Amino acid sequence: MIDPNHPFYGPLWRRILIPAICFGWAVFELYAGSVTWAVISGGLGLYAAYKLFLEKRPAAPVTMADPVQDQDALADDAQVRNAPERPADRTFDKT
Repeated sequence: MIDPNHPFYGPLWRRILIPAICFGWAVFELYAGSVTWAVISGGLGLYAAYKLFLEKRPAAPVTMADPVQDQDALADDAQVRNAPERPADRTFDKT
């Protein structure tokens, strides 16, 4: 549910704020006397903290494009540029 490699979670303040809000809400629910909702929001805070801090995986390495694919793209582009022009469509009759 949380992808730690997504650019949204890049800044440290966001990764800290998300679990902190969940834990703060758990404290509020305990204060209000609702233990069930405190456990749910505390569990969400633990899950968020685990995904954002402990399970952060490095992003996939950037690789060079396949030269064969690049040649195919260039050939397709050349075909489009060298295609004969179509005459303009005539929508009215000059009679």
